Amino acid sequence: RGGTGVLAIRAGRASVEAAEGFPEDFAGELAVQCGPRLVEAGRIVGIHRDDGRRYARTAACVRDAGRTLDLVLTWGLDAPLRGPGLLWFARRLAGPSPTGDRDGCEVALNLDGGPSTGFHLAGAPGHPALGPTPWLLTVRAR
Repeated sequence: RGGTGVLAIRAGRASVEAAEGFPEDFAGELAVQCGPRLVEAGRIVGIHRDDGRRYARTAACVRDAGRTLDLVLTWGLDAPLRGPGLLWFARRLAGPSPTGDRDGCEVALNLDGGPSTGFHLAGAPGHPALGPTPWLLTVRAR
Protein backbone atom coordinates (compact mmCIF):
# COMPACT_ATOMS: atom_id res chain seq x y z
CA ARG A 1 0.00 0.00 0.00
CA GLY A 2 1.00 3.60 -0.48
CA GLY A 3 2.81 2.79 -3.74
CA THR A 4 2.62 4.56 -7.06
CA GLY A 5 -0.85 5.31 -8.33
CA VAL A 6 -2.66 6.62 -11.37
CA LEU A 7 -5.22 9.40 -11.29
CA ALA A 8 -7.58 8.40 -14.08
CA ILE A 9 -10.63 10.12 -15.58
CA ARG A 10 -13.01 7.91 -17.53
CA ALA A 11 -16.37 9.11 -18.80
CA GLY A 12 -16.19 12.12 -16.49
CA ARG A 13 -15.46 10.12 -13.31
CA ALA A 14 -12.21 10.20 -11.36
CA SER A 15 -10.43 7.26 -9.76
CA VAL A 16 -7.08 6.53 -8.16
CA GLU A 17 -5.73 3.11 -9.07
CA ALA A 18 -2.55 1.17 -8.39
CA ALA A 19 0.01 1.67 -11.17
CA GLU A 20 0.70 -2.07 -11.18
CA GLY A 21 -1.78 -3.61 -13.58
CA PHE A 22 -3.06 -0.29 -14.96
CA PRO A 23 -4.26 -1.06 -18.49
CA GLU A 24 -1.84 -0.17 -21.27
CA ASP A 25 -4.81 0.33 -23.60
CA PHE A 26 -6.40 2.99 -21.33
CA ALA A 27 -9.24 4.68 -23.19
CA GLY A 28 -10.18 7.46 -20.77
CA GLU A 29 -9.73 11.21 -20.85
CA LEU A 30 -6.75 11.52 -18.46
CA ALA A 31 -4.18 9.30 -16.76
CA VAL A 32 -1.44 10.76 -14.53
CA GLN A 33 0.97 8.47 -12.66
CA CYS A 34 2.35 9.79 -9.36
CA GLY A 35 2.82 8.65 -5.82
CA PRO A 36 2.42 7.68 -3.20
CA ARG A 37 -1.24 6.76 -2.82
CA LEU A 38 -2.20 8.67 0.31
CA VAL A 39 -5.67 7.21 0.85
CA GLU A 40 -6.58 3.75 -0.40
CA ALA A 41 -10.06 2.45 -1.22
CA GLY A 42 -12.22 2.36 1.89
CA ARG A 43 -10.62 5.56 3.26
CA ILE A 44 -7.61 3.58 4.50
CA VAL A 45 -4.49 5.66 5.06
CA GLY A 46 -1.83 4.42 2.63
CA ILE A 47 1.15 5.90 4.51
CA HIS A 48 2.38 3.93 7.53
CA ARG A 49 5.17 5.98 9.06
CA ASP A 50 6.42 9.53 9.28
CA ASP A 51 9.63 9.90 7.28
CA GLY A 52 10.32 13.35 8.77
CA ARG A 53 10.15 15.17 5.42
CA ARG A 54 8.08 18.36 5.43
CA TYR A 55 7.27 19.92 2.07
CA ALA A 56 4.54 21.85 0.34
CA ARG A 57 2.16 19.22 -1.11
CA THR A 58 -0.41 18.79 -3.87
CA ALA A 59 -2.87 15.88 -3.81
CA ALA A 60 -5.83 14.66 -5.83
CA CYS A 61 -8.80 13.73 -3.61
CA VAL A 62 -11.66 11.69 -5.09
CA ARG A 63 -15.15 11.95 -3.52
CA ASP A 64 -18.72 11.04 -4.40
CA ALA A 65 -17.79 7.82 -6.22
CA GLY A 66 -15.60 9.78 -8.63
CA ARG A 67 -18.05 12.59 -9.40
CA THR A 68 -15.96 15.09 -7.39
CA LEU A 69 -12.22 15.60 -7.77
CA ASP A 70 -10.64 18.06 -5.34
CA LEU A 71 -7.09 19.28 -5.82
CA VAL A 72 -5.70 19.93 -2.34
CA LEU A 73 -2.60 22.07 -1.78
CA THR A 74 -0.91 22.74 1.53
CA TRP A 75 2.16 24.77 2.50
CA GLY A 76 3.45 26.97 5.31
CA LEU A 77 2.50 30.65 5.05
CA ASP A 78 5.81 31.71 6.58
CA ALA A 79 7.84 29.17 4.58
CA PRO A 80 6.19 28.33 1.23
CA LEU A 81 8.44 25.32 0.59
CA ARG A 82 7.51 23.75 3.91
CA GLY A 83 4.35 21.83 4.67
CA PRO A 84 3.17 18.61 6.24
CA GLY A 85 4.65 15.15 6.24
CA LEU A 86 2.88 12.55 4.10
CA LEU A 87 1.49 10.63 7.09
CA TRP A 88 -0.17 13.72 8.58
CA PHE A 89 -1.47 14.78 5.15
CA ALA A 90 -2.90 11.32 4.41
CA ARG A 91 -4.66 11.17 7.80
CA ARG A 92 -6.22 14.61 7.22
CA LEU A 93 -7.40 13.64 3.74
CA ALA A 94 -8.96 10.39 4.98
CA GLY A 95 -10.80 12.09 7.84
CA PRO A 96 -13.70 14.54 7.73
CA SER A 97 -13.03 18.01 6.34
CA PRO A 98 -11.83 20.56 8.91
CA THR A 99 -15.06 22.52 8.36
CA GLY A 100 -17.19 19.41 8.85
CA ASP A 101 -19.08 20.00 5.61
CA ARG A 102 -18.07 16.75 3.91
CA ASP A 103 -16.51 13.34 4.41
CA GLY A 104 -12.86 12.65 3.75
CA CYS A 105 -11.40 11.49 0.48
CA GLU A 106 -12.51 8.07 -0.71
CA VAL A 107 -9.07 7.75 -2.33
CA ALA A 108 -6.23 10.27 -2.67
CA LEU A 109 -2.96 10.47 -4.58
CA ASN A 110 0.07 12.66 -3.84
CA LEU A 111 0.74 14.61 -7.02
CA ASP A 112 3.74 16.69 -6.05
CA GLY A 113 5.74 18.23 -3.26
CA GLY A 114 8.32 20.93 -2.79
CA PRO A 115 9.14 23.93 -5.00
CA SER A 116 6.85 23.05 -7.92
CA THR A 117 3.72 22.98 -5.73
CA GLY A 118 1.62 25.97 -6.72
CA PHE A 119 -1.70 27.03 -8.15
CA HIS A 120 -3.25 29.81 -10.19
CA LEU A 121 -6.90 30.78 -10.18
CA ALA A 122 -8.14 32.99 -13.00
CA GLY A 123 -8.99 36.39 -11.54
CA ALA A 124 -7.90 35.49 -7.98
CA PRO A 125 -4.69 35.29 -5.97
CA GLY A 126 -2.83 32.01 -6.08
CA HIS A 127 0.36 30.40 -4.78
CA PRO A 128 3.15 30.59 -7.36
CA ALA A 129 5.45 27.65 -7.83
CA LEU A 130 8.87 28.53 -6.39
CA GLY A 131 10.85 26.24 -8.65
CA PRO A 132 10.77 24.69 -12.12
CA THR A 133 7.42 23.23 -13.14
CA PRO A 134 7.85 21.13 -16.28
CA TRP A 135 4.23 19.88 -16.27
CA LEU A 136 0.97 21.55 -15.27
CA LEU A 137 -2.44 20.08 -14.54
CA THR A 138 -5.03 22.49 -15.90
CA VAL A 139 -8.64 22.22 -14.75
CA ARG A 140 -11.62 23.97 -16.26
CA ALA A 141 -14.68 24.28 -14.05
CA ARG A 142 -17.98 23.35 -15.60
